[in-house]
Amino acid sequence: MTNYKNYGDVSLEHGFILVIEDGEKCYRILKTDFDFDSNQYLLFDLYVDISDSWIDWEDVQKCCDTDLSDNIQMAIGATYFYNYMEFQCYEPLKFDTIEELETALINDYQIDFEAI
Repeated sequence: MTNYKNYGDVSLEHGFILVIEDGEKCYRILKTDFDFDSNQYLLFDLYVDISDSWIDWEDVQKCCDTDLSDNIQMAIGATYFYNYMEFQCYEPLKFDTIEELETALINDYQIDFEAI
């Protein structure tokens, strides 16, 4: 199983933000959300390199109250401030039930729910 750590809510139903470091200043982030319009659960598979020069950290900090001394908080804050497409995610995965989302996280991303 992978070593993602959850920085989101305590339940999948309310939204996980799973983060794992992928090299120096690079993070893979799995964010879940619920789309009320389509009545579907969404999974965003994001890749954030916080050393990218295009990221305006002053704007991210102002908008998200991001601690710029914490690399993980910087990566998460950037994903809230910028569109998901900026982080190599061109379309979120969509699931009709939370069980389908959970199964995908377990099978496709090797998430161990007992460990997070």
